This record gives sequence, C-alpha cells and structure tokens, in this order.
Amino acid sequence: MNNFLAKNKVSRANWKSILIVVILIFLVSGGVLYLQYSQIREALIIKTEELANKTKEIESLKRRIEDLLKEIDLLKKTEEFKVEEPKVEVANWKIYQNQKYGFEFKYPREYDNYEACKIREIKIENEDWITIGEPPLARFIIRITDSKGLHPLEYAAKEIAEYEITPDWVGGWGIEYPLWVDKEIGVKVWHHFGVRYSGHIFLSRGDKIYEIVFHSGMSCLEYAGLGTEAYTIPFELDIFNQIPFTFRFLR
Repeated sequence: MNNFLAKNKVSRANWKSILIVVILIFLVSGGVLYLQYSQIREALIIKTEELANKTKEIESLKRRIEDLLKEIDLLKKTEEFKVEEPKVEVANWKIYQNQKYGFEFKYPREYDNYEACKIREIKIENEDWITIGEPPLARFIIRITDSKGLHPLEYAAKEIAEYEITPDWVGGWGIEYPLWVDKEIGVKVWHHFGVRYSGHIFLSRGDKIYEIVFHSGMSCLEYAGLGTEAYTIPFELDIFNQIPFTFRFLR
C-alpha cells in the first residue's frame, strides 16, 4: 500500500513537471508569435501608408493626363498647323545627321571651329544624347529615350509630375501645345528661375521620345575663350530656340 502511494505521488509530480514545461513552452511560443505579429503588423501599416500616398500621386497624374488627352482629341479634329517663324537666319548653318535615329538639324558652322562648341554623340545611363559641347557645360541636348507608349503631351505631363513643376513654382513655367516641328506634333515645356531659362521640346517617332533641351547661360564660344567675339553670331539662346525648327526626320 505504501509503495502504491509513493508511486502515485511520483506520478503526480511527473505530470506537474510536464504540465509546467508545456505551459512554459506555450508562453514562450506565444510571446515569440506575438512579437512576430507586432513586427509584421507594423510593417504592413507602413506599407499601407506608402501605397496610399502612391495611389494619390497616381490618381492625380491620371486626372492630369485625362485633361491633356481631351485637348489632344480636340486638336486631332483639325488638319491645320502653324510653322514657327525663324528668329535667326539659318541658310548658312551646317547640317548634322544622325543615321541611327534618322534625323537631322542645322547649327551654326562656327561651332565646329571650337572644341567647347563641337557636337558630341554620347551615352548617359543607357540613353543616347547629342550635345553641343561637353555634357557638364552643354546647354543644348537632344535626348532619345523609350516613349513607353506615351504621346509627347503625356510624356511631358509625366516629366512635370516627376520634377514637381507647378504653376506656383518660383519663376514660372508654361506649356506650348501644339508645337509643330517638321509637321510632327510636339509639346514645349519652359520654365525660368530669375534670369535662368530652360526649354524642353518633346517629339515622338516610333517607340522613341526625342527630348530637345536648351538652357540660357554662358555661350559655348565664351567657354572657348573668345570673350566679346562670342557675340559675333546671334544671341545663343535665340540659336537654341531656332535649332528645333530645323529638325527633320529622315524619310
């Protein structure tokens, strides 16, 4: 009888130990799971907020593009187009041709005489650029990039959104549309900050966007060390404004 009671006590003690171990395992496991849940929940909250902000940005851009597309639909109903009047005489300018992308444009032949003004064909971040002068100093650039199926006006709207150019942006900005270049419809976005001026003309052909960019600033002939002789040709910003209207697609 005594042996039976002793064994029963030992058995109960063992069960108590096992129960305590099970409870401890349950508590530790529950704590780990709660910690993991808290971390996942916090990450989900952050991701949800980021997604909500991105959704607002996308919706805003969609509304802007829809407005611009309405303008496109209206403009498609007319076959008339305007040609920009020349600001400077281009008859004696030299012709640059790019066989890879099938276009040409004119530029002052004087530029070939000076390293700071020569035309370069370069690649930057997998995009082809044609510049007048070295890129750090170049104030005239033609950038060829993938259109991603966008109309020039849509592409311009995307660029405006990405660079956060707004109507109340210091210095002002504007859009010229339609802008006809070689009977191709395009769009020009311009903005200025004080005396600084930048123009961006967007054209499309096939699956490419041709972005023509030009800025005000020191003449490349001044960089070439010509000083006052730099003004023996028309003011350079007028030249850069005129070059796009000598642009032609090779057919």
